[in-house]
Amino acid sequence: MRLLGILLSVFLFSCSDQREIIAEPKNLIPEDTMVLVLRDLTLIESHIQTKYEGVSVFKELMERSGDHVLSTHKVTSERFESSLDYYGSRQDKMQELYSRVLDSLNVMSGKIGIEKNVPASDEIEKPDFLKIDK
Repeated sequence: MRLLGILLSVFLFSCSDQREIIAEPKNLIPEDTMVLVLRDLTLIESHIQTKYEGVSVFKELMERSGDHVLSTHKVTSERFESSLDYYGSRQDKMQELYSRVLDSLNVMSGKIGIEKNVPASDEIEKPDFLKIDK
């Protein structure tokens, strides 16, 4: 899966003033589901980046973990790619989705700290999809 490349291209693509508006795909992922998928992918990417420095390890883990996240949300990589292209061609919509992702991460972070009364992020129990075998 080219998940990492897709995410990077969306960020680069969204910086341009001249964007092609892509037609809505028939199997578009609803915004609420897209926020959850992007949130989970962001969590995984953050975890992998802090734990592993090697590019080849990072790429392999992101691909496997990304596939797992998509299957957890019952989304194929093709459906995710076409939905990401659609939302990415609408800069205001993509900004809104990422704003919701950030809000969701902030809520998760607050709940974890309150529920467990844990001051250090190292002691926070990781969700199952972040428990990756080396």
